[in-house]
Amino acid sequence: MRIFSAEYFASLAATAAMLVALVGLRYPERWLQRRIGRRHTHVVVTLHPDVDAAEVITALHRLEDVAVRSLSLRDLDDRRIIEADVEGRPGVDVEAELGALAERDDVSDVDLG
Repeated sequence: MRIFSAEYFASLAATAAMLVALVGLRYPERWLQRRIGRRHTHVVVTLHPDVDAAEVITALHRLEDVAVRSLSLRDLDDRRIIEADVEGRPGVDVEAELGALAERDDVSDVDLG
């Protein structure tokens, strides 16, 4: 019986130590992501019909903390779609930056992937 209880407490202590380590390591990971990591994402911008895509593409390129890595423009039925791969600077919330693009009158929808 003593052997069973010793093994039980050893496994309990090891499990508790692992949980404490995993919870404790979340904070350095978040800090590293904010400071060092770059945020890549794919964005799909759907335009209203009969809208000049050049203005929206220019607005996308003018976002200060977001760099456009690749961009394509497609016409589907009665709408135009801009697809872009973007990268934010360290510490920048790319979704918030692209929110300004979604508020434009000529943009129908912005999806992040």
